[in-house]
Parts: sequence; C-alpha cells; structure tokens
Amino acid sequence: MKKLTSKTTLLYKKLFPFIWFGFLTVFDAGDDVQKHLAITERGRSYLRHRDTAIDF
Repeated sequence: MKKLTSKTTLLYKKLFPFIWFGFLTVFDAGDDVQKHLAITERGRSYLRHRDTAIDF
C-alpha cells in the first residue's frame, strides 16, 4: 500500500504543473499569476515559452 501511495504522489507531482497551467490558460488572472509563476524555475521557463509563442 505504501508503494502505491508514493507512486500516486509522484504521478500527481509530475502532472500538477500541466493541470495548473491548463487552469491558468482557462482563467487568466493576469499579473498576480505571472508573479507567482516567476517564483518557480518551471514557471519562469513556462512564461518565457508562452511569451515567445505569442510574440508575432
């Protein structure tokens, strides 16, 4: 049972950023969210990627 729990937690940790960014895409909360994302390295790379993707 303990092994299953750790696998589930690991899976959740891997999927969480995708769920979170999907949530942000649907509900764009603006600058506060961007400041919050900038705290984490993954958030920073996400914002960089998003800005380049949107830059026309």
